[in-house]
Amino acid sequence: RPALIDPARADEIRGLLGVREVSPRVWGYVYLGALEGNVVVFGEPREGQRDRVTVGPGVARLLGLRVGDRLALSTPSHQAVYRVGEILPAGTSLLAHDALLVDTREARLLLGIPEDRVTDLAIDVFPPEEVPVIAEELGQRLPTARVVAQGDLARLYELTFDARGGVLGALLLPALAALLLLAWERLSGLSLEERREIGVLKAVGWATEDVLAVRMIEAGLVALFGTALGL
Repeated sequence: RPALIDPARADEIRGLLGVREVSPRVWGYVYLGALEGNVVVFGEPREGQRDRVTVGPGVARLLGLRVGDRLALSTPSHQAVYRVGEILPAGTSLLAHDALLVDTREARLLLGIPEDRVTDLAIDVFPPEEVPVIAEELGQRLPTARVVAQGDLARLYELTFDARGGVLGALLLPALAALLLLAWERLSGLSLEERREIGVLKAVGWATEDVLAVRMIEAGLVALFGTALGL
């Protein structure tokens, strides 16, 4: 399971060629009873704003929060009430949908993280092509640490969404088979009522081309309406 790391390890990593910056981070999950689920609490330095919280767009929408409102957070190690100082824009939902940003000291209290430990170390590597080399070097220097590249996370999410899409596609196969069966049945012949209708039209002077055109228009209207309803 994940374990905390000594921030002093950052000094060893900064000396590696290609490493631009190493940022010790304090973050974790806090259960929010109002949402009946977890939110991600991130710590960031905030001088003079220890009682302020920045709220992700998803949390703000679900709780109906506005700037200036109060938000209570409670964990076994700390309880506090914060004032909403900022709500992140909707464009950040992919990254900060369920995030709360508080002062680093408050994050430590909420998550029970001591002063001499951090959640992880974020490493900025340039150029990006050096990431595999840096990851291998870190694996040798820090054998007990788990090195996760940003590209690996992206591939993991892609595989997860692809798997869900495959399950959904499998569930839709019976519906597709029924649709094809219905289409084949409709195209394979005409019902008694349809034959009688065509006979009446031809008896009153309609040409074969006129009957086919009307049938195509009827089918096209039904198809357009069904497609619009489905979309």
